Amino acid sequence: MNSPTEWADTVAFDRAIRHGSAKANADGHPLRGQFFLHRARVPLDEGVLRPRARPADAPACGPWTCPHDATTPEVA
Repeated sequence: MNSPTEWADTVAFDRAIRHGSAKANADGHPLRGQFFLHRARVPLDEGVLRPRARPADAPACGPWTCPHDATTPEVA
């Protein structure tokens, strides 16, 4: 990532969601398990980020906005 400030914010967000929402936990609705942004279920700053090549004609979309197929870029 080329923006250290944005990276730090993203890592902080990943850490903040680990055990769910503080309000939900206080209301008796704790998270079962842990949340991670990285697909390997590791803290984001410990995971390996490998951008995959995207064909020039492939749509620029995220993991939640386009169907996953061979043309969709992924970060592993």
